[in-house]
Amino acid sequence: MSYKALYRTYRPETFNDVVGQDHIVITLKNIIKNNKIAHAYLFTGPRGTGKTSVAHVFAREVNRTASGFIPETNLDIIEIDAASNNGVAEIRRIIDGTRYAPTNTKYKIYIIDEVHMLSKGAFNALLKTLEEPPEHVIFILATTEPHKIPVTILSRTQRFNFRRISSKEITKQLINILDKEEITYKEEAIKTIAKLSNGGMRDALTIADQTSAYSGGSVTIMALSQVLGIVSITKQINLINNIYKNNSKEVLKTISEVVENGADILRLTSTMLTILKDFIVFKKTADENLLELLTLQDIDQLNVSIKFAYKATEELINLIGILRLSQMPRQSFELAILKLTDNKNEMLQTNNEDEKVDLLNNTSEILNERDKETETNDLKDDNKVVEEKSGEDKEEEQVRKKQEDTKDKKKKSSK
Repeated sequence: MSYKALYRTYRPETFNDVVGQDHIVITLKNIIKNNKIAHAYLFTGPRGTGKTSVAHVFAREVNRTASGFIPETNLDIIEIDAASNNGVAEIRRIIDGTRYAPTNTKYKIYIIDEVHMLSKGAFNALLKTLEEPPEHVIFILATTEPHKIPVTILSRTQRFNFRRISSKEITKQLINILDKEEITYKEEAIKTIAKLSNGGMRDALTIADQTSAYSGGSVTIMALSQVLGIVSITKQINLINNIYKNNSKEVLKTISEVVENGADILRLTSTMLTILKDFIVFKKTADENLLELLTLQDIDQLNVSIKFAYKATEELINLIGILRLSQMPRQSFELAILKLTDNKNEMLQTNNEDEKVDLLNNTSEILNERDKETETNDLKDDNKVVEEKSGEDKEEEQVRKKQEDTKDKKKKSSK
């Protein structure tokens, strides 16, 4: 049992280790620096974003001694899981404990995880202590569902909203950790894990750990595919291209292949939606930094029209809602995809429009050629007329000269 999971090994020990929650770290540092410690805090946000880890870091920093020493084992930091300790009796034991001063630090700190799981009676028991807390006690409540907490509790805490960690930050942290662990990896696999983690660093590290264990020390898209049923970006791009080309046979063949390899239909649908969204975003902005999943090489491989991309994203969004309730996800997926392949009218319309453009261009060229021929013929006719006129003028001149010569001869003979 000497091995320790990655998410436990690299759990933040200081504020500097916290990833993707800068707005919270800065605020908590200022609270400690200015000695404005409140008696109750509420940390909310999606799972795996660092709520409990930051709670422990904050608790240690608050109890740091004047010399900067932080005890390794601190009996005054008590963590409770409200999911399994949600009754009135458990909360009363906490309340009884608050009466006693800390053992060797300034504050006794209670971290209550999944606090929304407390019963109504337990919340009522906790409320009295939050209304009149002892000076040496701090409560840090953590939850993924703040809407289930009574307003009377919420109003007595300082609330901090943890955000989903961006894919770029997760990717950077994963690469850093895998390099330290000397685990080889492929960039596409890391980006895929960052996307699958849905903003949670803990989930990302768990997936990477599991994949590395399967493949013997490497994280690749192939290993991900085998462990989690992930479909590669390349294969999904080929699937989308075949949908656009109305190649139903290849489409069904690909779907059958990925499903038999254990692919999650809902996850596949969501990833295809992201691929098409990236395609639309890039076509509209030409900004690579706005891409969530694809690379420029991936964009080049997508041979679809933007009109089709809009239509497909709309269908996939509807399909996600259907799949969440469907008892036959594969059949629902296949029918929705086959519906997308029925875009012959759109392609014919596009071809007809292209033909119309070509026809107009050809017509313009023909008309231009005719105009040129007409101009040339007109020019030739004008030259011919000029030549004919000049010939007629010469003949008239010759006749006139003959007449004048005849007149001169007659005058001479009369003399």
